[in-house]
Amino acid sequence: MDKEKFVIDFIGIGAPKSGTSWVAEILAAHPQICMSVFKETSFFCGEQPFVHNRLLRYQGNNIQEYSLFFKHCVPNKIQGEFSVNYMVDENSAAKIFSHFPNVKLIAVLRNPIDRMISDYRYRRFMRKEESRPLEEILKEDEFIVRCGMYSEQLGRYFRLFPKENIKILIYEEVVADPRSTIKNLYSFLGVDPFFEPADLLHKVVNEAAHVRARFVMAGMHQIRLLMIKLGLGRFVDIIMKLGFHKFMKKINLKKTKFEKIDQQLKNKIRDFYKGDRLNLEQLLGRSLSCWE
Repeated sequence: MDKEKFVIDFIGIGAPKSGTSWVAEILAAHPQICMSVFKETSFFCGEQPFVHNRLLRYQGNNIQEYSLFFKHCVPNKIQGEFSVNYMVDENSAAKIFSHFPNVKLIAVLRNPIDRMISDYRYRRFMRKEESRPLEEILKEDEFIVRCGMYSEQLGRYFRLFPKENIKILIYEEVVADPRSTIKNLYSFLGVDPFFEPADLLHKVVNEAAHVRARFVMAGMHQIRLLMIKLGLGRFVDIIMKLGFHKFMKKINLKKTKFEKIDQQLKNKIRDFYKGDRLNLEQLLGRSLSCWE
């Protein structure tokens, strides 16, 4: 893939725990779309503790390495990726714009209360990274908290990219009407909007209920990196479609029961995000009453 000719057609930028895995699957299912060899490259993220298992990192003059994630793509397909931390990372927008000013962007926003609780449970019970109570985290400027500051994060993208190049999906609306979401998303990207991935259309978007075998997943990433650098990204794509990735994720998993979050704490979280939500409604020019 020639350096001068390499372009990316779309990038999903976030937010974490907002149904982005389902959206990425919807994109990958379309015959006119080619996704990166795995969902999240996190290439444009800086050195952040919340970025896990990254294979390659942006260094300013190494944009050609980014093309390795798409080396398996054929010319008649549009290509893109979905890295959920591009929204919260403060410098990703500028990095992406400097190389791909015409790229189309996709963001999925979820009620920040539910998003925060989901993220907290994931980090506390699944990754075993968090031991503090959620109320204590709410008082600090933590990653889990900042991920719900949507207007601030999206503002960085709206200031750089044309508004018509940014597609905002609302998680609750996606769940309520997945068929319309799929059609609108495909139309936005300029591919056949009438294609329906039947096996994904009615798939429930659930919170994960398991703990991954982390050493297995880390090994998979290293194998992917080696294959990508050897120019074998297409084989990685084939293996993932055959279900190897899903099989590996089931190794040594254990079910987790989550603690309940009382209404008083939920009200505190709602009050915390109230100002940002009002700013977001102004930025998007629409009501977000579905989050009430």
